[in-house]
Amino acid sequence: MQGNIIAVNIPISRKGELNFFQVNLPDDVKGITGIVAELRGFNATPDLSTRTLAGTLKLQAEQNAGICYSCQLYTGRNAIEDVISGFTYAGGNITDLYPSVYSGSTFRGIQPVKIPNSYVVFGCFEDNIGRQMNQDVAYNVGLHLYTVWN
Repeated sequence: MQGNIIAVNIPISRKGELNFFQVNLPDDVKGITGIVAELRGFNATPDLSTRTLAGTLKLQAEQNAGICYSCQLYTGRNAIEDVISGFTYAGGNITDLYPSVYSGSTFRGIQPVKIPNSYVVFGCFEDNIGRQMNQDVAYNVGLHLYTVWN
């Protein structure tokens, strides 16, 4: 078995936008093993001094009822970054485990999942940062699906 990454760009452009999308997986994909979601490319700079909910991402596998993925994406600084800077763990610098103001304040590592035998993933992203700023904010939600295939 080998792995591959499927990258999806979800554009957001309106205050409170609810963006529904689907990701068609190639026929030779046997399953999804990891997911990374991030924010990038804001046209209006959100306040990075406070941690703010930017939106919620929800995914549902086509052939597997009840198997889904949900995460909240944030902007801003997480206070824990100031406390743990410089400490390490067996896998590297511990700050890698926590958000960065420039990575959308979301977990930077691959979040492991097991979604077998799916050909389509349905998704929904709901904007919150535009609602809080009370203006249309354009940005992109990056979604990376780590897959296994033969």
